[in-house]
Amino acid sequence: MIQKSMLVELIKEVLAENPNLASSSCGSSQASTRKSYNAIEVNKQNGQFGALEQLAKLAEQQRKSEVARYLYLAIEADTLPENVMKKISLAKIPFEMTKQELLDLAQQLQHSYQAPYHAAMVSELLQRFTSKHCLKRSYQY
Repeated sequence: MIQKSMLVELIKEVLAENPNLASSSCGSSQASTRKSYNAIEVNKQNGQFGALEQLAKLAEQQRKSEVARYLYLAIEADTLPENVMKKISLAKIPFEMTKQELLDLAQQLQHSYQAPYHAAMVSELLQRFTSKHCLKRSYQY
């Protein structure tokens, strides 16, 4: 689990190096970005989430991959439609989705929305639920 102090220190370090990021409007135009589905590329073009992306890169440089992953998930989450985010939330609950539903969701995230971090998270959930037998059973007769 990420410690709050570790994230705060990363934010302070990035803002000290780039004071102009503190004044940027990160995530202020959600409605316009929800229409476009290439999560990280759209935010780069709009200049949004520059601070989050720099924090993620800094975390990767400091070998804090878990922190970087959560930051990239935050960037992607802003561009995904609300119904897809609801499906992802539902996928985190054991016995709620079948194996095929989880596979379809991971493929949809990867190919339709270009959200590789969320797709990887759903794939990890699929592996975990499969190994622990926590998948919803599909009764096809």
